[in-house]
Amino acid sequence: MPAMREFVQAADAVARTTRKTEKVRIISELFQSLSLRDAEIAAQFLAGRAFAQSDERVVGVGGSMLVRIIADLAGHSDEDLGAR
Repeated sequence: MPAMREFVQAADAVARTTRKTEKVRIISELFQSLSLRDAEIAAQFLAGRAFAQSDERVVGVGGSMLVRIIADLAGHSDEDLGAR
């Protein structure tokens, strides 16, 4: 399964649960399934930051916009990637 699809499914699962231990389990499984570089990128997005915490730049783009852009670049609709 492509890394982006795994990321979207994990993010959706995290959003659906209120249990911290379940969130940790889901994210842990995601990280274990990704390459080190992909896990690093996923961690940045899960933390809500595209740049390092010491970097003062901001993206100014919301999550739904990112999903649309990524879907377009991947040749899919945003619905294919689980956008709402």
